[in-house]
Amino acid sequence: MSIFIDLEMNTTDARLVHKKDLRNEVIEIGAVRMDDTFHPLDRFRIFVRPQYNGVIERKIYKLTGISNGAVSDAVSLPEALDALEAWCGSDGCEIYAWSTSDLCQLRKECGFKGIDSVFLDEMVQWHDFQEDFRQMLGEKNILSLSNAMHRAGLEPEGCLHDASWDAYNSARLMETAHSPNFAADVAKAQAACYQEAPRMQGGLPLDVMKKLAALLQSSQPEPAMAV
Repeated sequence: MSIFIDLEMNTTDARLVHKKDLRNEVIEIGAVRMDDTFHPLDRFRIFVRPQYNGVIERKIYKLTGISNGAVSDAVSLPEALDALEAWCGSDGCEIYAWSTSDLCQLRKECGFKGIDSVFLDEMVQWHDFQEDFRQMLGEKNILSLSNAMHRAGLEPEGCLHDASWDAYNSARLMETAHSPNFAADVAKAQAACYQEAPRMQGGLPLDVMKKLAALLQSSQPEPAMAV
């Protein structure tokens, strides 16, 4: 069983906890269950009540759309992890995430709050798909999720920085990246683009990225909707 997971976080209140001890707290967990070809099957979403900040910071609200009301009556982090564990099932699973930051956040927050999580300790193996995808492209620079999707000829669905949608879009990217012709299509599209413009520091120029995305999109099947 493969699961793609994504977290959204709120910053802690420095009056309640030292920032170097715990800078952020999880306020939303999103996940997508995938089949053996990484096709999205179903989705999980739960809000989490923060312990060390009574309000969602304005910059976090603007980024995620998560309001104070969404988390004021939400479950605690242990309850949210128990719900996620139950949703994942008892057969074990492999977890994929975009970078290692979410895993690091969970480990640090659980350690700080004294939370024992079977989900973290026993059930799962974690994989950094951001790094895997970077290597697939032969890219030296770190890619954001939206940038990576454009490089694969995909358009993000739903809202960015929504944990459920980010997990779903990441699963779509995984499915596309593991399709039989993806590597060959990328190579052909990049070769066509590089004939018109050279690689620049920080990644491909925007106009070349758009052309690369268009070339890839024309060669990829339409992604399936989540169940």
